[in-house]
Amino acid sequence: MNIDRLIDRIEKALREEATTDPVFHALAKEYAKYRTQIDERLEHCVTLIRSGKDFAARELAEQPPDVLTLMEKLSFSNDGKWRGICDEKGLYVGPNWAEEHVDLLNGLYDKEITEDSPLFREYRTAARSRDEDKTFKILKMILKANPDHASARRHFAQLSVKIQESKIKELDGLIQAGREAEFLDLILEIEETDWVVAPKGEQWENALAVRVGVERRNAKLRLEETLIELASFRAADDWKGSLALIGEFFNLAQEHSLEGELDADDINVYNEYKEWAEELAEEAKAERELEGMVSGFKNRLAEMQQLEIAGGKSLETYLAEQNELRKFRQDFQDMGKSLSPEIMMDLQKAENQVKNRIQKLRGRTKMLWMVAVAVFLLIAASSVVALAYFSGLWGARSEAERIAKDTEYTPGQKWDELSAYSEKFRQDWRGIDYLNDEEIKKSLNQATTEVFEDASSNLVEEDQKKFLFKTQDKALLFLSKDDVQSKRADIITSMCDRILDQANQPTFEARTAKDFLEMFEEPPRIRNDDEGNPLPLKKVDYHRFQENDAVLDKLQEIAGTLARMEDSNDRMKERFDSLKQKVDRFDREVLIAWKKFRDTEEVDHGILAQEKYLDGLDTETREFSDSEAVDPNDYREVRDALRDLRKTWRSFSKEVESKSGSQIDTLLNEAEAIGNSVGRVEMAERPGKLKEMGEVLEKVTKINKSATEQMRMNSSQERRLGGLLEMRNEILKKIKKAGAATAGTGAAGSVDEYLFSLEEGLSADAFSGAEINDVRTVLANRNKFSNEKGELRKKLFLKGPPDIWEKLEKGEISLTTEDSKDEYEYLKSMMERYELLNLWSYQLVECSPVKTSRAGVYQTQKNPVAALTSYGEIQMDRMEKKFDDQGQPIANPSATVTQKGTFHWNGKREGRVFESTHFNGGVKGLMVDNGQLCPESRFLRLQIDRRMDPNTKTLVGPLMEMLEVVIADQTISPLLKAYLHMELVELMKKKPAAWGVALSSQLLRDYEELTTKVKVRIRPTDWMDGQAYKEIAAVLAQYYEQLGKRDYFPESRFTLDLLGQLQKIDFQYVGYVDSSGLQKFSATAPSIFWGLEKGGGRQLVQASARSSPNFQPHSPLIAASPSLDEILSQSYSKAKVQSGKYGTVSDLLPIDFSQD
Repeated sequence: MNIDRLIDRIEKALREEATTDPVFHALAKEYAKYRTQIDERLEHCVTLIRSGKDFAARELAEQPPDVLTLMEKLSFSNDGKWRGICDEKGLYVGPNWAEEHVDLLNGLYDKEITEDSPLFREYRTAARSRDEDKTFKILKMILKANPDHASARRHFAQLSVKIQESKIKELDGLIQAGREAEFLDLILEIEETDWVVAPKGEQWENALAVRVGVERRNAKLRLEETLIELASFRAADDWKGSLALIGEFFNLAQEHSLEGELDADDINVYNEYKEWAEELAEEAKAERELEGMVSGFKNRLAEMQQLEIAGGKSLETYLAEQNELRKFRQDFQDMGKSLSPEIMMDLQKAENQVKNRIQKLRGRTKMLWMVAVAVFLLIAASSVVALAYFSGLWGARSEAERIAKDTEYTPGQKWDELSAYSEKFRQDWRGIDYLNDEEIKKSLNQATTEVFEDASSNLVEEDQKKFLFKTQDKALLFLSKDDVQSKRADIITSMCDRILDQANQPTFEARTAKDFLEMFEEPPRIRNDDEGNPLPLKKVDYHRFQENDAVLDKLQEIAGTLARMEDSNDRMKERFDSLKQKVDRFDREVLIAWKKFRDTEEVDHGILAQEKYLDGLDTETREFSDSEAVDPNDYREVRDALRDLRKTWRSFSKEVESKSGSQIDTLLNEAEAIGNSVGRVEMAERPGKLKEMGEVLEKVTKINKSATEQMRMNSSQERRLGGLLEMRNEILKKIKKAGAATAGTGAAGSVDEYLFSLEEGLSADAFSGAEINDVRTVLANRNKFSNEKGELRKKLFLKGPPDIWEKLEKGEISLTTEDSKDEYEYLKSMMERYELLNLWSYQLVECSPVKTSRAGVYQTQKNPVAALTSYGEIQMDRMEKKFDDQGQPIANPSATVTQKGTFHWNGKREGRVFESTHFNGGVKGLMVDNGQLCPESRFLRLQIDRRMDPNTKTLVGPLMEMLEVVIADQTISPLLKAYLHMELVELMKKKPAAWGVALSSQLLRDYEELTTKVKVRIRPTDWMDGQAYKEIAAVLAQYYEQLGKRDYFPESRFTLDLLGQLQKIDFQYVGYVDSSGLQKFSATAPSIFWGLEKGGGRQLVQASARSSPNFQPHSPLIAASPSLDEILSQSYSKAKVQSGKYGTVSDLLPIDFSQD
């Protein structure tokens, strides 16, 4: 999926409240795929950067789609909201990018790029090797770092237009070849490339239209694959993967408007999978929420414990914690999910601990007050006994009141408090029984009532069991064992009521009630100690509660409810088994009827009329979805069987429909087939087909007239007959119309008349087979022949950028330009870099002294060693030793001569030093001799450098004249001449309109021939390595000897004048191409004419006596008016040049102004 379409869909999903989970899953899957691809490319780029391979990293990063652009698009405005929803739903959205890696990649574009940087070197290499795609990519990198570089921007714009046109043309070829996958990849690449001008035009629009059809076909195939994949995901219980596929199915069907084309069975399967996956997704969401709640509880509990260890908590802090713990308990109960016993124990333990702390802090305050009162009573009382009595009574009352009023206790804790109170306030040594006090009785009764009521209503099942165990066989001083047992029975009654309430819920399972009743069936096993005394029970004795009438009634009610539920499940199971048998039975009946039809062609109409019966079976089976009475595997098996049954029934129905029919139907079918075939045969055969159709329809009419009333045509057959008679009349009209259209094609006097006759013939079915496509192709490209605004002159006489013709009309096409700074800088840089203006030639000689007849006087013999070329003149130092070691003058002193220079040595630039000894006319050693400025430097100074103005930094005169001088010179090396030849032509080709390079066909042919001879690019210093390049130098010398003097500039002036004359030309219709490809002319064939090209380009192509291209069948042919031969003859006469010197019309046109 294109990234822009993905972001649009995500934005839409975020806007619409009705967006389903499957859609989010599908979008998240695609979003994660893009982030993963970016991360992988980013990692690779970082590895290249750290290895010092900046250029390779840039190249990888900017491959379409550009990494930084992708990252920018994925960071859209609602990215935070999107990622939040995905996090909430547990959806993976791909890796996060390391900021360090992103900074490293961005840092590449912060580095300054100069002309000497590796990136520019790569650019120049790619440009010289004519690798346009690579040049385009490198220019894009250069402009990203240096957007103001004028020449790079200009070259990038030219390549952008050229490469885009090439790729769009390639799209057309892929369409014709049916290579759909490559077509889709290429159109996506074009869309994601950053062009100077966005793609447009007829070919592009056509490609976009084709893509819609291809993607729609692919989408239909993908929908089928998705249903198959969903089945495997369902089998693996992979609901997450299923949700992504369901979302993909929905998006594809909606995007390509395929909802109305889906089979009903496929929609049913899709809905079934969707319900299953969404149900599991909801369960998973609830589990995540519960896990989050439990995690929050554990974290908060750890914080409470740390604060407890630190100490210093106030009463207010404990009260706040107590409220938090109550909220956690309420939230857990609201979730309706069972929690692990460990969590509930931690919660209970925390509540108890906090409650005890609160009690202690409150008790400490109360104790201080009690001590103060006691001191006061001791001082004020007159009787120690009275003081003791009132003190004890007050304490018993206060404690009982506290227990009764305290609402923070759990039932278990309050029971422990009551048990402790019972022990603490027994009858004391004085015989005082505080339990007879009315106020105390009242408080204890209240507390006892509340503890059992709370245990009945406020505890979860597990806590109720703990409380029942804690109070089992227990009694208090103020509450007998029987009373305790009676109140415990009330708790059991409450538990029974809860089971009965749950039994009314649709989600209740019979197993729950069954497990509950099983607790009461058997009494616990009683164990005795060593002395035979019974040991306390280790679990609750539920069996004894059956002695309580109220409990027994409730248990019997639950048992009745359970029996009804099991009976209902049994009945549902019986219904399901019966339904399964119906499906199997009807399946057998369909197969029997089908076999009978194939054997005897006898139709069982009763079976064929059972579509509503099948719908009823479908509705009936859905009632058992999620039913406890039916095994899910059995349900799925029946659903699959029913789906297969429906397919079998439909196949049977279709086969009956295709094979059944009366004699009349057969004849009508035959007549209809003949009528439909008329348009597919040649025009000459159509009258015969029409006659054949009439004879068949006549048979139908005769049969109908002679048949009995029961065998006559029914209303449907009568309508068919009427339609076929009308079809025959329409065919007759079209045959007449086609004849008129064919006659009009040959008699057309203009392109419009000819195209009109093609349209008439097409509407009359005058064409058959491949001809129809040929005619449609011509009509679809009719605008190619339009010349309303002179556009044909632009297309047919010139090749290159669209604005060239406008420049020609405005007089902006020239042979020189005032804006030649780029060319000046290039040539100046080239000559300075290689010091081409200051190269010197020397002879390296080996010197030997030779005695003469005169004593002490020598001559020097010089033996040549090698010819050398130096960068600049050599430096020479002479050192003479005039005095000996004792300081006495030497009569004939010797001298040491040192010669230093930088030479072109074995293909490299190297410094060399030569020393020789000079004495009495003799020389010994190596030295360089006969130094003089090289002919090549002398030529460059006199002929090239003088044409470069250092003040304005521009060239003086046309480059074409400079090139003529280079070719004409006989003094310089052919290697240097070839180098300058290629460089000057390529400079002109970069600005074809400014230098007029396209105006000289002679120049372009010479350049093309030169490039065929030079297989490897010549360097400006190769001519100095004469021995290494001896062979190519010989080839080039012969080439330039044959070339002789050239007159590019006069030829260009001539061509420029010819273009001026061509601006006045118009075009006329001269004929057409018939269906076999032969050219048919209205009169004599012109010397030059144009027609529509056959194949991918679909452009107008030029033809002449020397070349005949492959024209599109049925294309009109056009020629210039007045004729091009007349115009060319006038131009030769005006230029006072021999006619034909620069070529014929076909040699000169079209003039190529493209950069190549």
